[in-house]
Amino acid sequence: MANLKALGLPPRTAAAAMADAHESPASTIPDTPTWDYDPEGAKGDFARLIPLSPLARTAFNDVVHRIHTQPDSLRHARRFIHYAPLHADEGGEDSQDGSSVNSIARNKYCGYYRLNLGILPKNIGLGWVAGSSRRNLRDDDVDLMLTPQPGQHNVRGRHVRFSHNTNTGVLMVFADNWEVIIDGKKRIQNTAFAACENTGLMLGDLSYTIEFTDLDLQMYKTRLDDMYRQRQNNFSSIPHFLSPTPTPSLRASGYDKYFIYPTSAGGSHSTVSRACKKDTGELFVLKKMKRNNHNLAEIRKEVEILKSLDHHNVCQLVDTLGYERTSRFGHGEYDDVGIILAPFAPPLSLNVPHHQPASWIVDVSRQCFAGLAYVHQQGLMHRDIKLDNIGLVNNNNSGQPPRVVLLDFGHATRNPTSTNHMKGTIRYLAPEVIALKRTAASHTNPYTNKVDTWALGICIYELFHESFIRWKCVDDGAADEGWIRQEIASILSEDEDRVEGEGKEKVAVTAAKRRQVE
Repeated sequence: MANLKALGLPPRTAAAAMADAHESPASTIPDTPTWDYDPEGAKGDFARLIPLSPLARTAFNDVVHRIHTQPDSLRHARRFIHYAPLHADEGGEDSQDGSSVNSIARNKYCGYYRLNLGILPKNIGLGWVAGSSRRNLRDDDVDLMLTPQPGQHNVRGRHVRFSHNTNTGVLMVFADNWEVIIDGKKRIQNTAFAACENTGLMLGDLSYTIEFTDLDLQMYKTRLDDMYRQRQNNFSSIPHFLSPTPTPSLRASGYDKYFIYPTSAGGSHSTVSRACKKDTGELFVLKKMKRNNHNLAEIRKEVEILKSLDHHNVCQLVDTLGYERTSRFGHGEYDDVGIILAPFAPPLSLNVPHHQPASWIVDVSRQCFAGLAYVHQQGLMHRDIKLDNIGLVNNNNSGQPPRVVLLDFGHATRNPTSTNHMKGTIRYLAPEVIALKRTAASHTNPYTNKVDTWALGICIYELFHESFIRWKCVDDGAADEGWIRQEIASILSEDEDRVEGEGKEKVAVTAAKRRQVE
């Protein structure tokens, strides 16, 4: 039996693997014969295309045989092949009915095709091209040589190619002209599919699986950036916060039209994850909520608000998952509902580049005020502006100007005023909201959308100082307005040369003196 541990695969019998292959040739985990080999021989692979079916393994042997018998042939393609001799007891295996499997019995080699950013394809723009030898054409136009003869086993010259989405870094499977079957189920042609997990492929009569390795993430991202710099006229830079290689800790699971990554943030009522669209490799934000009778109306309101918004500096609703239900739930009953949002923009609280110049912060601030002005023009009060709810789409590291968007409209309301002091985050609450926490609502004036202006002013202060503001007394609601006024005045005087007079007015303690966002 082959040593499967070297590829991180579970032990299985070859007969069982082949039986599975006959039932669903591209949807099983392969029992790839392997060997005790020097890991340096395949160092740097981020993924491997592994022959799965007996016919694919025989074709692999034929390619290796040609490399050995014709030293001057396939000089380009041999760079992408890793192989070793089969052990004597691995050359012949029995099928479940006990008969000899001739296609395996005559095989002398085992191995796989390498996807490695240190071994670049001939055409970086196309990516790694996989197919058969090409009659009367140069063989070096194919990187991953699947068959040594043109059209053998119904594999075409350029049957499929593997390339990264240039905006997200997700590995894509492109079926430009010929049909490819994904995981034994989905047929694609003249389109693409995101390989966000180990993926089975049927190419002509041959089946393979793409297996991702545990390559160091930093090495992968560095090499990907290097590759993009070589073709800087054709590629944009991958934003630094993306993790394009699906390492085991970041494996995605398929749901509807998307791959869903593990939760990256969350609270008691919702979680936030990355979502990758299967046919484009685009990344989105998935906000997933548990829905019951208590929040059914609130979730419906949030979705309707998001549908009404359309601004460059405000997140956009792309899709909903499981949202259609309108009937009420039984006692203790709930379900999960998801909203897909664009663009993918991690929050500033987690993603602020250090030591940015004042011009960068001013640019970000203007975009925040533009987005907030639009929200207010739509008759909305956000009520939860904070760095967690301001997303950074890109920054200076990507070679593009920063773009920010306002996120999370779960606390938004169309009411012009409110006395609900349970919305928002304590650190960003305006004095008039703090006052409501200390006084009965009937004895306090309601607040307006100027509370959003206050909160955004605090965010900008935090960006300048690269640290979160620390109130002395607000956390327990004991601070009075006079103390807050004194604290804000002290903050602004510390860095007066970096804060314009207009900024001071936006964080004026008295709501009447606080300017509207325009």
